[in-house]
Amino acid sequence: RPVFMQVGRSVSTLSSTSDASSLNLEAPTVSRIPCEAMYYAEGRGGVWLKAERGEKTKQGYMVLFPDKGPQPQDTKAAHIRLKPGWWKHLREEDVISLEPLSKLKYEPFELPSSDEKMYWFDGKVLANYLVSSANFVHPVSRRPLTRAEVLALDAYLEKHKCGKACVTHVYDKKDDSSDNAQNHVQALRREAEQILQGLFAQNSQQPAGGR
Repeated sequence: RPVFMQVGRSVSTLSSTSDASSLNLEAPTVSRIPCEAMYYAEGRGGVWLKAERGEKTKQGYMVLFPDKGPQPQDTKAAHIRLKPGWWKHLREEDVISLEPLSKLKYEPFELPSSDEKMYWFDGKVLANYLVSSANFVHPVSRRPLTRAEVLALDAYLEKHKCGKACVTHVYDKKDDSSDNAQNHVQALRREAEQILQGLFAQNSQQPAGGR
């Protein structure tokens, strides 16, 4: 079945096996996010300081401590605390809907395309995009998503009340050949497709930058 996707604030159809050529594939997340992070000075233990989280690394993220000079530190994710409303500082758009992430009423969903490239998504859009296509790959890099990532997306949907948390169910049942499983998966895919169309139609009627 086709997947309906907004491109340039208009709705077009893409096949579920389409490549990422119609997505916004500019550089991954580059915005610096206000946070608190553990700063380690030579010969001393760590201390929590105001900081700015930058690009992703294999260990965690590069973190800049403005009061400690211009050199960022590679910091473990567990040693970083984002502030409430942190996404309001983002300059990026959701690569699927092309809507500004800073306008979301809830935090975006973080999904790396690789070990060192991070993308944020409107989790509601991402979830319906994945379910409607039943093609569980990263929208940008096309790498297969893990079950842990799909579970995390369902948990995100429940936390932020973003609709039915059925991504893991479709992930688990998409290759089940039984009639029961396939009928249920197809019903969920149709429902997700309708939700996507509604979201994109709503966005196209709003002024640029509005949500």
